[in-house]
Amino acid sequence: MTMTIEELYKAAEPLPAREKLQLARRLLSDIPSESIVDYRDSWSEEDIREATLHSLRHAESALGEDLNDV
Repeated sequence: MTMTIEELYKAAEPLPAREKLQLARRLLSDIPSESIVDYRDSWSEEDIREATLHSLRHAESALGEDLNDV
């Protein structure tokens, strides 16, 4: 039988705080490290602005148009 998250939560609700913490630790330690998203390689707002500007300049050059009027 598979339980839903809500059913699991309700089953753990009456546990003392110490046992809830132990359960949380076990659940978290069971998550493989490769499933954790690493945001260190995320683009900053500045990176996105620079890439957008570069793309627009490239499009202007390729199309021979001034995209500032668009």
